[in-house]
Amino acid sequence: MLMKACCLFFLIGLCGCGGIKLESSWPQKKIKIDGRDGEWGDKYFFDKEGAIVGLANDAEYMYLFLSTTDRALQMKLLRQGFTVSFDSEGGKKSKFAVRYPLGLSQDDLWLLTESLREGQQEWRGGGIQGIGTKINPKMLQSMYTTVMAAGELEIIVGAEHNKRLLPLASVPELEVALSFGENKLVYELKVPLARIDKGEYQVGIGVEVGGNVGIGLLTPELDTRSLRRERDPRVGGLGMGNNPSRRGGGYGGYGRRQGVGVFRDVMQPLQLWAKVDLADR
Repeated sequence: MLMKACCLFFLIGLCGCGGIKLESSWPQKKIKIDGRDGEWGDKYFFDKEGAIVGLANDAEYMYLFLSTTDRALQMKLLRQGFTVSFDSEGGKKSKFAVRYPLGLSQDDLWLLTESLREGQQEWRGGGIQGIGTKINPKMLQSMYTTVMAAGELEIIVGAEHNKRLLPLASVPELEVALSFGENKLVYELKVPLARIDKGEYQVGIGVEVGGNVGIGLLTPELDTRSLRRERDPRVGGLGMGNNPSRRGGGYGGYGRRQGVGVFRDVMQPLQLWAKVDLADR
């Protein structure tokens, strides 16, 4: 069910058995991809996911906006990486996708354990509802700074194995921006409607104005068993590596008993698909 209020559409559930159906709008003014929301009018609010999404298109480009103040979702996007997928046939099969940010590498996972040292007292307050309010914002800021330093994106065409890792500046055909401040994460993307073959890479959705496209907002699913074997800080134990003073895992007795519980929500992948009708002026 959709309800409009103050230029915001509230989306509850999956809009029935037919899945999510949204509409793109024609921009009233030029959309600048800078990680801000000043140019965006109507937006959709996904209550369960804690995200606000904006969709627009003109004769040449598709524009996508996502913002969230939900700390669990912010953590997913920064830690695991974020992919926007497009199905030119309006379904849920990715034919072109952009992954940005790429997420944290194994070498960057120390950010979690170091940040937990500061956030531990907040986590002990069992009366706070929801994992989102228990995530240390300093940890999110550290994650944001780290993923932004990479300066790369991944383009995926068709099958998952057909992907190219490229510097942001080397793909002028599309624009993407990410910002984090005042507890809000903002993502913006601009991609060509037409498919463009540059030889080194392909970019573009492959649709025309007035048609429809399937759009997926996705984070990868994590293999928790594999992470435990590697003593990854993202799951139970909050793996402290080979530090003999932390052999029990975690800080202050959190260890395996509470580590998995704390991160259960953020371990769940974001898998949100919608069929979008493109505007025709």
